[in-house]
Amino acid sequence: MKLHLIAIAKDEAPYIREWIEYHRGIGVTDIHILDNASVDGTGDIAYEMGCHVEWHSGRHQQMPYYRRLLYSSLPPGWYGFLDIDEFIQGPVLDVLAECEGAALGLTWRLFGPSGHYVKTDEPVQKRFTRSRTDSHIKSIVKFPVDGIVANDPHYLVHKTVDCNGVIIPGPHHMILEPAVCINHYFTKSVEEFVAKCSRGRADGGEAHNPWHWLRFMQESGL
Repeated sequence: MKLHLIAIAKDEAPYIREWIEYHRGIGVTDIHILDNASVDGTGDIAYEMGCHVEWHSGRHQQMPYYRRLLYSSLPPGWYGFLDIDEFIQGPVLDVLAECEGAALGLTWRLFGPSGHYVKTDEPVQKRFTRSRTDSHIKSIVKFPVDGIVANDPHYLVHKTVDCNGVIIPGPHHMILEPAVCINHYFTKSVEEFVAKCSRGRADGGEAHNPWHWLRFMQESGL
C-alpha cells in the first residue's frame, strides 16, 4: 500500500522544499498540505511541487482538518499526519508492510538548537545533531480507517501499534531504539525559534513561549 503525508503549515517557505523532497525520496507518494494563513508563499511552493494544497485561515485548524480527512473517502493506503519540522527516519515502508494495526505510532527524536544561534542556508537535517528520545508519538493511519477516531494530533485512532506490534494506548509511548522514528526539529536555531513563536503556531493556537523551550533544550543538552 502507498504512503501519503498530511500536514498543516504556516510560513514554512524556507523549509518546505527540503521536507517534501526528503519524504518523496523515502517513498512517499502524495502529500496533502493545509496552508493556514501563510504570507510567505508556503502553499504556492507546495502546489508547484505537486502537492494537494488547501488554503484556510483561523484558529485551531489542525484537528478539524485531520478529522475531516479521517472520515473522508481518500484512496486506500497509509497516511502519515506530520508537521513540517518532522522527518520520518528508518525503513518505514518495510515496517508498514508488516503492520497489523489500524495505525503505526512513531516516537520522536527531539532536536534542539545544537549550539546554533542564527539561521544558515544549510539543510535542517545537517545543521542540528543533538537529540534525545521523546515519548510523544505521531501516527501513520491505514485508510479506510479501522478504529475509533481519537481527538489528539499525537494519537488519532485506537488500535495504534508501535514498530514491534505492541498496542499504544495514548499519545505517549517510549521505545529507546525503534526501527522507525520521527526526527522532530522543534526549535532549529535560537533565531529561527524566536521568529517561529512570534508568527504563531500552524494550527492557529496559542503561541509557544520561546524562552521556556530554549531553556529546556539547554538544560537537556540539546
